[in-house]
Amino acid sequence: MRTTVVAVQEAAQVEAEATVSIYQQDAAFAQTRAAEVAMTATADGQIATTIQAQLNAEATVAAATAMAQVSEAQATAEARATAEFAIAATATSQSAYLVTIAQAVQEQSTISDPNVVEAIAQTTFTTMDSQTRLDSLSRLLFAEQTTYDVPLTSYAASAADLFNGLSSEEQIALFATTDVNEQRALLELAMRRTLRLVGNNETDLLGAMLAAASQTRINIDLAAVLDSWWNGRISAESGQYDVALRLFDAALLAQPDNPILLMDRARAYAETGQIQNALNDYLAALGYLNVVAWDGETLSCTGQSQTEGDMVALLGRAIFDQPAVWESLQVLEARYPLMAAVARPLFTELPLDVVIVTQEFGANEAVFQPLGLPGHDGLDFAGQIGEAVYAVADGVVVAVQSDPSRAYGLNITVEHQWGCLTYQTRYAQLSEIDVALNDVVEAGERVGRVGQTGNVVGPHLHLGFMARPYSLPDWPNDLADPSPYIAHLIEWQE
Repeated sequence: MRTTVVAVQEAAQVEAEATVSIYQQDAAFAQTRAAEVAMTATADGQIATTIQAQLNAEATVAAATAMAQVSEAQATAEARATAEFAIAATATSQSAYLVTIAQAVQEQSTISDPNVVEAIAQTTFTTMDSQTRLDSLSRLLFAEQTTYDVPLTSYAASAADLFNGLSSEEQIALFATTDVNEQRALLELAMRRTLRLVGNNETDLLGAMLAAASQTRINIDLAAVLDSWWNGRISAESGQYDVALRLFDAALLAQPDNPILLMDRARAYAETGQIQNALNDYLAALGYLNVVAWDGETLSCTGQSQTEGDMVALLGRAIFDQPAVWESLQVLEARYPLMAAVARPLFTELPLDVVIVTQEFGANEAVFQPLGLPGHDGLDFAGQIGEAVYAVADGVVVAVQSDPSRAYGLNITVEHQWGCLTYQTRYAQLSEIDVALNDVVEAGERVGRVGQTGNVVGPHLHLGFMARPYSLPDWPNDLADPSPYIAHLIEWQE
């Protein structure tokens, strides 16, 4: 950190000299001098390995170009912002670093590339304590004027990624503490891009949003939308789907481009047997999450927003979890090829020739809670030692554990990609591993053999499933329940 700080301070000093030189000589001199700073930072191997130094070098070049076009008064203001940027780099706390960067952005910082600010925010955000996360996010979300072509609040995808890094409690707290003039931007962002409203059905979060919107006449129209939405959720949870549909209709009249609202109404349509209407709403929601493309064989990710990519994955999961909707989609695949691809099952092959589940996901809480787990963290299948174990989907081997004394015994982890969703499967308690690190495997390819290694009482296969948007509250390491993707394969096999 010390080397990085010195480099940032030196770069800031040279940049300040370049600011003055613009008016003493010409713009060409300043840009050349800034390029020398970037080359010096790149030459130092230790500095090059830190994202802060790389980003600062990019910001320095951008700053020199901008300075050549501004008045002397603007140059003085930018020099002050550059000095604040250098002071931030001397802070040992990453949170202080980000907060001061956000302040500099609000005061017309020399960081004119939004990707620079967003990248710094992403790399530091997850290390902050709760209150600093809220403070930093507020500053980044509500910068009124920057050197960007448009205000930072228009970068909704990046802001949503940060917002979804908050816990449910932090999100609720943010609505309670945000200034009323800033709440509208936050409410608009959360209403269209809050993963917790999709994956966890956070009616409590909707209630907090409604309370925040009701505090002032500034948000009176949003309060009306949220009131219909919240009551629609309450009605759906109590099984009153006809009432829920009327309330969701009212909310969508005011906000027809809200993908989460569309997904809520689609679920209610499905529960009342209106399958075509459900498909239409899912298709409309997918249209507002334009981050994937289907070429007939592969679903690829075309967007940069982690949040929207996760929302597409959850939309696919919602369809898959509604048998009548999913089965109808298979019949209409030619009409809805992209949606059919999004809703494709993540497992396409069984892990064993014959599958008999011996321990469910989440079972035996008393056994696993002392280990820091709410319950059993996967599915166990009966098997004989030496029986072939197969990959459940195409992927790449990203971890191999060859120590039989570890908890999972001999085990491998395979990473899979489908659209914007990256997920992993773990095959554990093996007697033999048939693949190596970085091997590319196909669905149905043998990756090992059933064993009795690790903390076990008999031979079996342990299958784990890790997928971030599907992860469950209180479960570590993005653990999720693989049961739905095994159940449908068992049904097909039968």
